[in-house]
Amino acid sequence: TQNGKRLMLKSPDNTAHVPQLLKLFPDARFLNIHRDPYTTILSTMHMFRKQMDFLRLSKMPPNFDQTLEDTLFSIFERMYHKLFREIPAIAPNRFYEIGYEEFVKDPIGHLRRAYDALELDGFEEALPQLQAYVDSQKSYSKNRFELDDRLKAKIEERLGFYFDHYGYARR
Repeated sequence: TQNGKRLMLKSPDNTAHVPQLLKLFPDARFLNIHRDPYTTILSTMHMFRKQMDFLRLSKMPPNFDQTLEDTLFSIFERMYHKLFREIPAIAPNRFYEIGYEEFVKDPIGHLRRAYDALELDGFEEALPQLQAYVDSQKSYSKNRFELDDRLKAKIEERLGFYFDHYGYARR
């Protein structure tokens, strides 16, 4: 906290660095929103492909999709295996998790519960801005992706531990 304001980082790569962040910021709190692994992989691949359209200076390499896929699986596996090992050592008032699918049904209610669980002050003061943001997102429509059998099988094989940990059903 600086000048009464708390720093908030929204970055999946911080998931892999919870112990280091707690050493740097002993009062840190973590809200982990997990999501269906099929959707997560497809969405992340889509995001990187779109970014590459803007960032690349040459033609896309012919093996880009395979390289991207392999890289994402590797990162996802390492990040979540590490997090799952570390969760038991994190104080309950420092780490809170919610499934994305549940969160979007009642974002304000889940944020209220997260503030309570993480022992954070200021929910009532933040509520008007939170509600305004939630209201501004009502017309947002999520991307829809097709999941082919090959990728489905790979997601289930490589991320089975994630399905099991969070209770996601395999399709």
